[in-house]
Amino acid sequence: MSPSYYRLLEYVYYEIGVNIFPTSSRNKIPEIKWAKYQNESISEEQFKTWKDKGNFDKGFGFITGWIWRGPYQGKNLVIIDIDNSSGIQELLSHFTEVKNLDELATKTLVVQHQDAKDEKAHIYFITEKSISKRSGSSLRKINQNDNEVPIIEVKSDNSTYMVGPGSIHHKGHPYTIVGTKEIKVLNKEQSDKLESTLNDIYKKFDNASNNSCSSNKSLNSINDLFSDTFCVPEGNNRQEYILRVMDSLIKRNHEILSEQQVRDLAYDMNLKHCVPPLDDNEFENKWHEAKKFIFKNTKDKHNNDLAKYGKLIKNEEKNITDVEQILDIIQQRCEEIFVDQFHDPYVSIKINNHHETLPLESKKFENIILSEHFKSTKSLLSKDRLSQIIDLIKANADLNPKIVERNLNLRVAKTQISATDLDIDNKKYDDVCYYYDLTNSNWEVIKVTRKGWNIVSNTQNPIFKRYKNSMSQSYPNRDYSSVCIEKVLNLFNLHSQKDRLLFLVYVVSLFIPDIAKPILLLYGSKGSAKTTSFELVKNIVDPSIVETSSFPKDVNDLIQILSHSYVTYFDNITTISQSLSDLLCRVVTGSSYSKRTIYTVDDAFIYKIKRPIGINGINIASARPDFLDRCLIIEVNRISKEKRRKEEDVKNELKELIPDILGWVFDTLVKVLNYKYKNSDKIRLKEYPRMADFAEYGEIISRCIGYKDNEFIQVYFENIETQNDEVVESSIVAKVIIEFMEDQTEWEGSATHLHSLLTSYLESKDTRLARSKAWPNAANSLSRKLNELAPTLKEKGIDITHKYNNNKKGRTIFLTNIEKISSLSSYRSSGDSESDKTDNETTVFDLVNSVNIEKEGLESELGEKALKHDNLILEAGQNTEKDNNKVINIYQIAGRIHEHSDIWMCKRCDHKGDKWDLLKHYPYCKNNKK
Repeated sequence: MSPSYYRLLEYVYYEIGVNIFPTSSRNKIPEIKWAKYQNESISEEQFKTWKDKGNFDKGFGFITGWIWRGPYQGKNLVIIDIDNSSGIQELLSHFTEVKNLDELATKTLVVQHQDAKDEKAHIYFITEKSISKRSGSSLRKINQNDNEVPIIEVKSDNSTYMVGPGSIHHKGHPYTIVGTKEIKVLNKEQSDKLESTLNDIYKKFDNASNNSCSSNKSLNSINDLFSDTFCVPEGNNRQEYILRVMDSLIKRNHEILSEQQVRDLAYDMNLKHCVPPLDDNEFENKWHEAKKFIFKNTKDKHNNDLAKYGKLIKNEEKNITDVEQILDIIQQRCEEIFVDQFHDPYVSIKINNHHETLPLESKKFENIILSEHFKSTKSLLSKDRLSQIIDLIKANADLNPKIVERNLNLRVAKTQISATDLDIDNKKYDDVCYYYDLTNSNWEVIKVTRKGWNIVSNTQNPIFKRYKNSMSQSYPNRDYSSVCIEKVLNLFNLHSQKDRLLFLVYVVSLFIPDIAKPILLLYGSKGSAKTTSFELVKNIVDPSIVETSSFPKDVNDLIQILSHSYVTYFDNITTISQSLSDLLCRVVTGSSYSKRTIYTVDDAFIYKIKRPIGINGINIASARPDFLDRCLIIEVNRISKEKRRKEEDVKNELKELIPDILGWVFDTLVKVLNYKYKNSDKIRLKEYPRMADFAEYGEIISRCIGYKDNEFIQVYFENIETQNDEVVESSIVAKVIIEFMEDQTEWEGSATHLHSLLTSYLESKDTRLARSKAWPNAANSLSRKLNELAPTLKEKGIDITHKYNNNKKGRTIFLTNIEKISSLSSYRSSGDSESDKTDNETTVFDLVNSVNIEKEGLESELGEKALKHDNLILEAGQNTEKDNNKVINIYQIAGRIHEHSDIWMCKRCDHKGDKWDLLKHYPYCKNNKK
C-alpha cells in the first residue's frame, strides 16, 4: 500500500477517533470478529499491530456512532449512505446552501467509487447527539411519473460499520474522497435539523398509505410478501425477505414439490421482488440458511412430513458446512480471484509480506487451503472434497460476467503510466513502464521508468505468472564496473566487432517487452562454444533449470516448451523442417495456438506466444527466405587449445558478472525510455526490414550505449545481406535465375515457358543437377519457388512480378535486371566515401513529422533530403556518361500510399506499384515532362 493510504488509516483512527479494523473491501467482510469493539475502544497497540502486519492491505472498515478518542471524543459519527441518483437529488433538495454533490464535498467529507459515481455516495457528519439509525426509506413512488424512489440509509450507531475510503471496491475502483477530508461538525441545533431533514424524507416516501413496498418498521404479512406489487429495494433487508419467502415455500410445498422446484420458486421471487435481486452467491447462502432453519425447528416436533424433509436436509448438512468453511478460508486468504487473457482462473494471495499469483489448479494453492483448513478446524480435508471446491470456484469464475481479466506475462512486462504519475510537463504524453520478474521467493520485480529503476517488493496487481522451470535472478548492481560489458563480451567467441555490436544490442532488446526479436542464429565449427554461449545468454536474461533444448517430434510439445519459457534456445540443430520453420516464424512475431484439453471434451487450451528464440549448429539450419528474414546471423570462432577453459569456470565468471550486467542493462533501458520520450515525433527509419521494431529499437539502444548514429543500422543491414547471400548460395533456382538474367534486361512469358527455358539452361550446365530433387519438376513448383525467392532476388537486382495477361488469358511472369539502380544494401557496401556525405545524407532516422512525408516537390525538407537519397535513377533522356550524375530521386516521382507502405503511386499519373516498378515506369510515364 502507498504511504498516503497508511496516513489515511491514521487519520481515521486518531483524528476522527472511531474504531477501525481490517476489512476486505471487495466483499465488505470483516477480517476479524468486530462485535466486541461496538462497546469498547480498539487500543492503539492493537491498531499498530494490524497495520505493521499488513492486515489493512485488503481494506478497512470502521464502526459508526460513538467517537472514542481525538478532538471529537464523545460525539457521534453519522454517515448517510445513498445508493441511487434519486436519493442524492432528494437529500440535496433539503440543503439550500449547496446545489450539487461537488459543492457539498467542499463542506464535509464525501466518498464515492468510480463505477457509480453519479449514483452512490457516502456523506459524513459529526453530530452532538445520536441520530436515529435508518435501514432504508419506505421507497414508495409518490406517483406513477416518478422514475425511481430514493435509496437512503443512515448509519449512526455502534451496530453498523462502513468500508473506508482508499479501499478497493469489488469492481476494481477505490473508494475515493472527492472533496475535503474535513468532516463537518454539527452543533446541537444543526444536528436536530439534520435529523429533521432525514425524517421529512422518510415521511415523504412512507409506506403508511400504500402497502406496495416493504417497510422495516414492522414485518409484513406472508400474503403481502407474495403480492404482485410488493418490492424490497436495496437497504430494506432483502436477505430477511428471501429467508421468510423460502421458509414459507418449503412449509407449503414440501409434500408436492422437489427441493429443486422449491428453490426455483424462491429464485423467481428474488428476481421479481428484490430491487436489485440478490446475486447467485448471496441467494445460495440464504437457501442453505433456510434449509438449516427448517431442520433445526422441526426435528423435535411431531410434524412428520416436515421432519422427514428435515432429515433429507441433514444428509447435506456436513457437506454444506465443509464447503462454507473452505470458501470462507479462500475468501479470507485471497486478495482477488481473476482470469488471465486466456480466461484461465488465477488467484492473487498474500503470503508472508508479499503477494503471489497462482493458478487455481496449482499444487501450491491446494496446499495453502489444506493447511489453512487444518489450522481452522483441526481436521483433515480430503483431496476429493478440495478438488470439488476448486471446480466450484472455477465454475463461478467462468460464469461470472463481471470477473476481472488481467494480462499475465512471463519474465518481462509493460504497462502504461500517466503523465500525472510521472509528474512531467507534457500532460498529453502517456509514458510506459517496463517490468522484469526476478522470480525469487519474495516475488520481487524490477520496475523501470524514465525516472530510473528500482526493486519493487510487493506488487498487489498481478503482472507475472511463473512456471516450475524458472529460476530466480540475481539482484542488479547499481555500482557496476565500467569494464563489465567488455568482460561479458569476452566470454563469447564472436567473429568480429560488428557481431559484438549486434550481439550486445540483441541482449538488451530481450529485456524490452512486446517487440518481436529476431531468431538468434549462432553458427560455427566444432569447439566454438555455441552451446555455452546460449547458456550464458539464458542465465543473463531468463535463468532456468532447462538452459537449452532440442526440437521435440510433436508440434504440440514444441508449443508447450515455448510457452513455458521466456527465452528458448535450441542446441545443435542440423536441419529444420518446413512445418517447424513456419511455426518458429509465427512464434517470433506473435501467434495464437489451440489444442484439445482431452479428446472426450470439446474444449481447448489456448496459447498466444511471442518469444525470443535461438538456434545453433555447425551450419545454418535452414535457408528458407522467410525464416532467414527473421534471423540475426552471428558466427562464433573455434577456440584455440591454449585459450580453451572449463565450462564451469566460464559460468562462474558470468555468475559474478551478472549483477553488474543487469545494472548496466536497466540503466540502458532508462536511457532508451528517455530517448523515445524526447524524440517521440521524430523516430522514423528511412527503410524498415522485416524485423522493423527490432531495427528501430536496436538503433536507439546502440546510440544509448555510446555507438555512433546509424552504426547499428548499417551493420544490421549488412547482416541482412548475409542472409540474402545464404539464400542464394543454398538455392539452385536463385543461382540459375541470376545467371539467366545476367545478359538480359527483361524477360516476359508464362511459367511453363520459363520452366522449360531454365531447365534447358541448367541441363546445358549440369544434367544431373537439372534432374535432381533440388530443381522444380513442374512449372507450378517453379512459380511457388519464385514467389518465395522474390524479396531476396530483388535485393540481388532481379525484379520478379506476376501479372494477368488478358490477351493470353493467363498469368505472365516478368523478370527485370535492374541496371544502374543500387539497392539500399549495395549502397552500404559500395566504395562511396563517407567523408563526402553530410550528416543529413547519412542520417537513418527521418527527423521530420510523418505529415511532411505527404509533401511534394523539392521545396520541402524531405524533398531536399530526397535528392541525396540512395534510391536514384536517371532522368528520362539522360543516357550519356557525362549526365550520369544528374539523377532523379524516387521521392520526386512517387509517394508512398501509407507512411511505411511498400506500395507507391506515381505523382504524374495513377500508376501504382512497388519502388522498383515505379523506377522502371517513370521514364515512360505518359505525363512525364521531357
